[in-house]
Amino acid sequence: MRALSLATMAVGSVLVLSSPVATAQQDQGGVGGAIDTLNRALNPEQQRDQRRVRQDERARSGSSARDDRGEPSYRRYSDQDLRDEAYRLEDEARQIDRERRAVEDEMRDRGMRR
Repeated sequence: MRALSLATMAVGSVLVLSSPVATAQQDQGGVGGAIDTLNRALNPEQQRDQRRVRQDERARSGSSARDDRGEPSYRRYSDQDLRDEAYRLEDEARQIDRERRAVEDEMRDRGMRR
């Protein structure tokens, strides 16, 4: 009985996944593309996180060399990496603004001044 149940579940899984996998294989070219598509669907933040890790590693290793004024040079970044860096900086700025407002509100509630 249990074997029949497992077999039914296996067949059902194949049927459920066969259509998206076949479509992804046609679009991406092969099993690897299908796996990548399914992985992105299941873990949408992972790709962004991986890019941030690469950018952090690049910054630590010095491969994103700084110019004569000490400013970061983004010439070596791909277009996508440059967009991602801009989004990351915008996110950081929003986070800092939220934290600053929370601190200022708490200080105001306590009657404190800067």
